[in-house]
Amino acid sequence: MAQPTNLFEWMVFLFKEYGEMFWQGTLVTLYIAIAGTIIGFVLGFVLGVLGDLQVSPHVPWYRRPAGKGAEMDR
Repeated sequence: MAQPTNLFEWMVFLFKEYGEMFWQGTLVTLYIAIAGTIIGFVLGFVLGVLGDLQVSPHVPWYRRPAGKGAEMDR
């Protein structure tokens, strides 16, 4: 095949050469984004619940991470 001469030919050429890598990169990006969203939701939910729990003051170890996370967000 001759060298592409215009924009459309370049797009077709690049898609034929690197199309599979493009789709693999797209899937990896979506996987990372979805996994990060789910992990962030779970961590936020758990820390929010722990921050709102009312228990005796003799067990303050569980509230420290939740309080620090809330302070970093503000």
